Amino acid sequence: MSETPGTPSQPAPEGQAPGQTPGQDPGQGAGQPQGKPGRYQRTTGGLIGSMIVLVAAVIGIVLFRGAFRDTPEFEPTSVDYLSEVVRPVQGAGSEIVYPAAVPEGWMVNDVTYTPGEQPVFELALLTPEESFAGLHEEAEDVDDLVEELVDPEAVEGEALATPDSDVATSWQTFTDEGGDTAYVATTGSGDDERTVVVYGSATPEELQELLGELTVETLPERGSGA
Repeated sequence: MSETPGTPSQPAPEGQAPGQTPGQDPGQGAGQPQGKPGRYQRTTGGLIGSMIVLVAAVIGIVLFRGAFRDTPEFEPTSVDYLSEVVRPVQGAGSEIVYPAAVPEGWMVNDVTYTPGEQPVFELALLTPEESFAGLHEEAEDVDDLVEELVDPEAVEGEALATPDSDVATSWQTFTDEGGDTAYVATTGSGDDERTVVVYGSATPEELQELLGELTVETLPERGSGA
């Protein structure tokens, strides 16, 4: 822009840049209002730090609340093997070896029945000390079942006599190095012959208690009051 004729150009005072108003900070742009501080520059590190503090606070609140909250305990229930398996199998005209009742304090953890030409019945139980006891019934060779359920190196011991049992009057006894015991007997005859195995880590006394409950009696019909 040309200067107005007759108006001489005035040099800037010493130490003042051209176009700078008196008292203006040399580092302040012409577009920045005087006396107003510049914007705070947020950094990525600052944002991450704030997020970490927030997450830590949330975790602390959750832990604090959890300290005063009761955790519900899971109470397992015993399987009703009589209604789920024994009664239907007997209703279909088949015989099955089963415990008329489990020893006091025991729990039936699982029951399975695989139908077919050679049906398989299995019962898994836990003693009050949570040791395992199993009942397995199948038309299979004794040695094969002992190898499968107990141990290939299981050793046969003295037979156990059960003269009052309606399942078998004598049971073969097997043990392994791990402390498991098995009692094995055959029931039925001909095409109906089956092998029954009572085995597990429960003590021999506990397994024999389970043996004493085994029967093949037919359950009373529902609603008969028996």
